[in-house]
Amino acid sequence: LPQDKWSHLKRIGLDKASGCSVAGDRVVLQSGESDLLLYRYQQQHPFGIVPLQDPIPAKVTSVALSTDYLVYSDDTSTTMIYNQEGSNQTFVLSQRMDNSIFSTGKKDISMDGDSLVIGGSNHTSILTEHKGHWNNSIILDRSFDDCQLTGRNIIATVGNEVYYLDLEGCVQPTPTQMPTSSVIPTSSPCYGIEIAVVYDGYPSETSWELQAIDELGNVDVIATHKAAYGDDFHTESMCLPEGEYNFTIYDSYGDGIFSPGHYNITSSNGGLIAKGGDFRRNETTMFVIPFSPAPSAKPSISPFPSFSISPTSPSSISPSSSPRPSMTAMQTPLFGHEGHSSALTSVVIHGDTAVVASETEIHFFSFINGSFDLVTKIDIGYEGWDIAMNDNTVVVGSDWENDWTGAIYIYEKDGNGVWKETMKIVPNDIRQGAWFGWSVAIDGNVIVVGAFGDGENMEGSVYVYRQDEGNWVQEAKLTPP
Repeated sequence: LPQDKWSHLKRIGLDKASGCSVAGDRVVLQSGESDLLLYRYQQQHPFGIVPLQDPIPAKVTSVALSTDYLVYSDDTSTTMIYNQEGSNQTFVLSQRMDNSIFSTGKKDISMDGDSLVIGGSNHTSILTEHKGHWNNSIILDRSFDDCQLTGRNIIATVGNEVYYLDLEGCVQPTPTQMPTSSVIPTSSPCYGIEIAVVYDGYPSETSWELQAIDELGNVDVIATHKAAYGDDFHTESMCLPEGEYNFTIYDSYGDGIFSPGHYNITSSNGGLIAKGGDFRRNETTMFVIPFSPAPSAKPSISPFPSFSISPTSPSSISPSSSPRPSMTAMQTPLFGHEGHSSALTSVVIHGDTAVVASETEIHFFSFINGSFDLVTKIDIGYEGWDIAMNDNTVVVGSDWENDWTGAIYIYEKDGNGVWKETMKIVPNDIRQGAWFGWSVAIDGNVIVVGAFGDGENMEGSVYVYRQDEGNWVQEAKLTPP
């Protein structure tokens, strides 16, 4: 942003760009599943963006970048930690961690300051940095779909439920032995099932996961699969012990599986457990093994509108207690609709405020007297796909609106702490099918909105808005060169 005007710096050609992260003047790009590319911004350089160092070869599953550290997990269940070194401030490998306890399933990494969260398919690990070395400080015996770390707070999602964890309430010493997990005991009788998916023309959009649910309502992801470009179908057989299970199928584009594509789950005796394909972003089926017809809805752990939870207080944990750190702060969902009648679409946390969007409502929470309490609930006539926020402003992108033209909605907090909708923005030049609002971001008095389907060839565009005397005014439209 030189001289208050947005300008395109550089176009970097990649075989497949699968992720990126920005911290300060540094950028890391995830090129497919083979390399990490590091760049830095130099204002005096004619191209602005220049390579920071040679690519780091790795089959990366997740990556996080801060001003001092680069962290990634690879497909061998190893986490690699790099720190800056030398006058040129390149990143050098400083620590390697074996995360085999998390299995080889999907991982999610979030980093802020001296805290790092690594989510695996069976456990979630929270690490802290001391004198340049990262150590496990808390290990949670459960997994989450997504984790975001800000300061000492974690907000995590599982299906349509949102959990909050205050790290200050978990001050137990680091356990001397890593816990182990056996989701399917070999000594228990098991019952066969088969999961079969026939893909549409966009198989790489489709993925699924299978969760086991214990008697306390805790969930463990025991199987996952993500299709790749060119896949026609996938079948997987497994043997499950008695118990309750959730099967969730996802479509990253949000349009389900086009017919004749579909999915089926069948039991070994030929019974049909679930079938479908006509959904939007996800669809969940709960079933019981040995197989019997599934109830119409699984009761939520904490049905709406009981939102408030109490984080674990430091005084409630003593060194003589169980070596596994307490996770009382995350046992009860902060948010959850009974029966999942309204699907959770996005969640964000900033300071003492958390915002949760579903297909029909937006919920605003404030951290008051040791717990997150609902302060405002707004019924909406659109689906909030992406959320961004700062201290007093929330931006919600609704890319499906008006036949995928899209819109964004802006909410601001009044003097009484109540959130209200103040503005709706649809660009005058936007085309139908642009998906305006697919991604949103806000920093200070600038809002940036992505419209990935914009342009005659769907090359995409980015709209930039700046606040001027209380109104948000379009400042620029950025398009690929």
